[in-house]
Amino acid sequence: MSPLSYRLIQSAAISTQKKQLHNQQFDDIYHHSEAVAESQFVFHEGNRLLSQWHDKANEPLFVIAETGFGSGLNFLTTRRLWQNCDNKPQHLHYISTEQWLLTPAQLLKAYQDFPDLQPDLVKIQQVFQLRRAGFHSYQIDKDITLHLLLGDACHCLQQLNAQVDAWFLDGFSPAKNPAMWSPDLFQQIARLSRPGGSFATFTAASQVRKNLQAAGFEVVKTTGFKGKRERLVGQFKTLINPEKDKQAWAPTPQATHPVDRITIIGGGVAGLCLAKMARQKGLNVTVIDRQAQPLAGASGNPFALMMPYLTAQYSPEALFYWRAFEAALRFYPKDIFKAIGVNEVKQQPRPDDARLGFADDLIQATKSGFYYPNSGRINTTALAPYLMAAVDTWLTAEVAYFAQNTQGQWLVQDSNRNTI
Repeated sequence: MSPLSYRLIQSAAISTQKKQLHNQQFDDIYHHSEAVAESQFVFHEGNRLLSQWHDKANEPLFVIAETGFGSGLNFLTTRRLWQNCDNKPQHLHYISTEQWLLTPAQLLKAYQDFPDLQPDLVKIQQVFQLRRAGFHSYQIDKDITLHLLLGDACHCLQQLNAQVDAWFLDGFSPAKNPAMWSPDLFQQIARLSRPGGSFATFTAASQVRKNLQAAGFEVVKTTGFKGKRERLVGQFKTLINPEKDKQAWAPTPQATHPVDRITIIGGGVAGLCLAKMARQKGLNVTVIDRQAQPLAGASGNPFALMMPYLTAQYSPEALFYWRAFEAALRFYPKDIFKAIGVNEVKQQPRPDDARLGFADDLIQATKSGFYYPNSGRINTTALAPYLMAAVDTWLTAEVAYFAQNTQGQWLVQDSNRNTI
């Protein structure tokens, strides 16, 4: 399933066999009784995470990507390792793909034999309520962001732009789920890998090794968990058969030097939300606005209405606004946003309005128009201090010009061409 769709993903077909959660579609288990120790051995040690974090302690972020989110066990063990590590980068981004998500009830069953991890489930329970295909980001902790990519793994990675430091290759057995170990998937993994980036996996299947080598990875076969079987680890060396960009705008510009600060013009809702996201990436934030206080002008109303912009026909723009609304629901704290429901009254409702195909929690047809149950109001008075916590410097000035100096740095200037 492509992530660029309105479709809902299917829940995993699960049974319990010998106290183990069993996926009926792939005839394989999610994990055994020693899964925590195996996760640490195969993925943490296999990727030398502590060593990598120590070497990159001054960097703003570290990116881990995983094929097969499953029950989220690898994420939870990695979160524990990150929390107990003092010498590390500023922020962890954890990307994971999943096509068959567990239900919340199945999630609880998966952790019956892992009491040590059960207190951590509160951090990921909301993730398992998702059913819409696409990319979903969650701020799990102040310095950890989880990006869950729901849909076919290869299709999802084709739409992803990232520089991954370490890969967890953790799909079901290659013999039972070959699509998670295919040459096409590994080509995407190579495209997204940082030079020298690592990978680790539990399997040592010869076809997996050959596919990884063909994609540009240096592969080493090493001892498996508790000596039971061999496994593969390695590093990304060079991209073989790189894809050509289909559009001139497709390449992502690369910074010529490390970026540690950002200046944002405008201190309204959009500008301050951008400031918060920049701070989460470890950047020093300066905001310039003509007003001395934040959320002035159009953003200065006591309350703001938040609801999705939906269209009857599928389009990239419509999909963007739908996803943006869902991201906003996760972004605003409960004491700032209240989902009181919004009624949209139409003068002449159309007979086919009730057949738009959206989920009832997003929009419902009524006799007079539409009802948006999860829409509501934002308290902008409470929002201002919440967002301003991310701003290091606030400057009151009127921006008129932008210019570059001889070093290629951007200068922000007023109407007299004075640098602000």
